[in-house]
Amino acid sequence: MRTLIATCALVLLLAAAAARADEIDPTRFEQGIGFAAGAISGSGLSYIYHSDGPLSYQFTGGLWKNRDDLSYDAGFLLRRSVHETRNTRLYLAAGLALYEERTKDAAVDKTTVDTHWNTGAGLGLQFFVWGCVGVSLDGDFTFFLNDDKIWFMPQAAFQYHF
Repeated sequence: MRTLIATCALVLLLAAAAARADEIDPTRFEQGIGFAAGAISGSGLSYIYHSDGPLSYQFTGGLWKNRDDLSYDAGFLLRRSVHETRNTRLYLAAGLALYEERTKDAAVDKTTVDTHWNTGAGLGLQFFVWGCVGVSLDGDFTFFLNDDKIWFMPQAAFQYHF
């Protein structure tokens, strides 16, 4: 059911982007801030910088804490634009992310640290839905370095560009 709802929301966002009367030129934006979630980009707050050329750099980080556990991540994503229109950008992406979880076992007064490194590359599409608000969707081949596994994983970002 969640997959159906997510798919319907994505279709509505794409339809809204395609039906816009006032087109936005994505090449005029230099920076963006927002949220990103992905195995190779990191998950949490994100900052993206668009260079004068075809390259963009995105930094993402997150921190989650409850009573006994602490989880955090940091990621770097490099994007190279392949094709741009007035309100979309097709790009190649490559990234590296660190995910770490610290769990405290109060019964034995011991903290367990679980660290995961992920890297990968893929193809993405950025489109502007409301003025300077952009949504990026990627499909990436992700290499989980700790597990020696490669999976095809999606990732997404929702950012305000200025």
